[in-house]
Amino acid sequence: MSRKLFSVASLCFVLVIFALATTFSHQQKAEAGGGKRACTFCYTCGGTWPNYGGSFASVGDTPTERDSACSGDLVERSDSSPQLCCK
Repeated sequence: MSRKLFSVASLCFVLVIFALATTFSHQQKAEAGGGKRACTFCYTCGGTWPNYGGSFASVGDTPTERDSACSGDLVERSDSSPQLCCK
């Protein structure tokens, strides 16, 4: 792998990890505070997380997210394009 490609891949990985950590942190705080204005990663939006906030390519294809219709707990699963879903 060339240095430039490796640098770009490393930067993308860091940004995705930061986004996941920030969202997970905000999600825990929001759920503890009544769940207002909270978002989470899901396989598909729905249920108590009906508002689609976009999707992006995951790094490693095993993001931590909820199941279809945002059901269940956060789990690591195989998904190359997790969705950001909000209340």
